Amino acid sequence: MKKPNVVCIAVAMVALLAGAASAETEFLTNNTTNKTLAANQGDAAALEGASSGTVTPLTLSADDGGGTITLTSVNVSGGYSLGMDSSSMGHYNEKWGANQNWTFTFDQAISFNALNLAVSGDTMTLRSTAWVTNDDASGSGWSFTTDGTYGLFSISGTGVIDLTNAGISDVPADTEIGFGFFGSANGGEKMFSFTITPVVIPPSGTVIMIK
Repeated sequence: MKKPNVVCIAVAMVALLAGAASAETEFLTNNTTNKTLAANQGDAAALEGASSGTVTPLTLSADDGGGTITLTSVNVSGGYSLGMDSSSMGHYNEKWGANQNWTFTFDQAISFNALNLAVSGDTMTLRSTAWVTNDDASGSGWSFTTDGTYGLFSISGTGVIDLTNAGISDVPADTEIGFGFFGSANGGEKMFSFTITPVVIPPSGTVIMIK
């Protein structure tokens, strides 16, 4: 007797994997033209002159596939713009001073990995609402706490400030990050680069196998 064909359908749901990350990009914040970029670096010179509302596409590092991430400068305090020289970026010029700060977003989820700074006696702030539920922590040149609205890094170190061990959450797309001085300061601080990792969110799907 001929056996009937049997059709077996197996359905596998592919989970939505938040936090699957790609390579990092260190964006160099200076206006030197024709930079020689390492494989993990990108050029943020296009941020020079950015003011509140400026939208700036940035090219990710070669390690990160060279795609584009878009940074929106939500607010540059005091109605000013970002300035640069051949080594650093600041508020209006190449430095940061009292009440000089920058609020920005990315159009993709990111992890914020590091800053390269020159800090001369003051404490700078890096903050986001994305980090408000994270635990207090500290590391070389920084400490982290929350105030009910923001998770805040207080940064007093000079050089590369590595935040990868801080245990902070990824920052969702279009979520504000603030940097600079939100109060008094002597001033003179500089930013040489910032480092982020775009967070890849794979799409969910259904796999159907028929045999």
